[in-house]
Amino acid sequence: MPPPVAAVPPTPAPPVNHFDLAVRYQTLGNFEQALAHYTALLASDEFNVEARNNLGLLYHERGLATEAIEQFRRAILIDPRYIRARSNLAVVLMDNGRLDEARAELRAALAMEPRNVDLLVNLALVDKADRRSDEARETLIRALGYQPSHAAAHYNLAILYEEAGDVARAYDHYNDFLKHAGPEFGVRLSDVRRRLEVIAARLNPSD
Repeated sequence: MPPPVAAVPPTPAPPVNHFDLAVRYQTLGNFEQALAHYTALLASDEFNVEARNNLGLLYHERGLATEAIEQFRRAILIDPRYIRARSNLAVVLMDNGRLDEARAELRAALAMEPRNVDLLVNLALVDKADRRSDEARETLIRALGYQPSHAAAHYNLAILYEEAGDVARAYDHYNDFLKHAGPEFGVRLSDVRRRLEVIAARLNPSD
């Protein structure tokens, strides 16, 4: 009679990677599943600043400003030097008309990274929303001094010049935007091409 064969214990299931799943569902636009996985992750790792930042973005995409602000602020409380959360917080505050608070967050971030062009562009947008067009233009010019290929800086500077009636400078910056912009700018690319046609007709009325 053969000896009994020892039972092989079942292979344990691999742990669930809640962060990767949350990011995947967020990319797919599945709010409920992304929220569920971020919540599960933060239940076991409440100090995960990247998860809190992403959760803030998830709420912001749904128009849940109060919840988004809370997550960004908690991320900053955990890591005051987490620039991405400060920048995202400023965007949500700006979108909700809280311009002084948005400016304060961006200035705090710029004190740590004064040459961060994305922060400078966001600060210019806050100033533009606050009708401080001169300050916004100066900030965007400074940003382009640090990174001449920054498409968003060229775009927003072109808008400011066009609004001020300086169509020649607007034309140049719209062209620079098209030169450096990627597909992530979507319909804005075709909009800028139409703007350039209109401006070209104004600059060369006899053509």
